[in-house]
Amino acid sequence: MAYGPGYAVDVDVDRITGAGFKVSSIGGAQVVQVTDKLADVVDDYAYFSQRRAQLKSLFRPDLFWIK
Repeated sequence: MAYGPGYAVDVDVDRITGAGFKVSSIGGAQVVQVTDKLADVVDDYAYFSQRRAQLKSLFRPDLFWIK
């Protein structure tokens, strides 16, 4: 998941990394890695979905359109 400069205030890097997610800064955006392997989206969707829900819980409740 990538968050551009407009969302910088919403990305609490310490909280997100403390929960076990990797965060990197690329070209002014904060990139948060949901799982260690991109292939998890296809190979282990249940795990990916669980991690995504955990990550979303670390942001303010009204940030994401899809609940």
